[in-house]
Amino acid sequence: MQQNNIKPELLEKNLQSTLERFYIWEKEKANEVFLRQAMGGNYWKELTFVEAGQEARKIATVLLASGLRKGDHVGILSQNCYHWILVDLAIMLIITYCVPMFDSHLMRQ
Repeated sequence: MQQNNIKPELLEKNLQSTLERFYIWEKEKANEVFLRQAMGGNYWKELTFVEAGQEARKIATVLLASGLRKGDHVGILSQNCYHWILVDLAIMLIITYCVPMFDSHLMRQ
């Protein structure tokens, strides 16, 4: 059995959250495509890192205005789509917790 010789303090120092990583990419890759989704036919919806960040911040503002606060749990019930990712980013921005619920699971219950 191979032992891991990495010191825990070094490992912790190098770990970054998804949100921290997104902030870095938003600066370094601002106008590169962050995500794309097929919309039917030959049409694809694309968002750059900057556009995704702007949309996530708008969603976060609406969530805060609706009374959501740090530490709350937020359920997302959706099909797999780019909106899910934006809402998940917004939830991370306001330091709440995402509770994913997949519509395919509900059909079986």
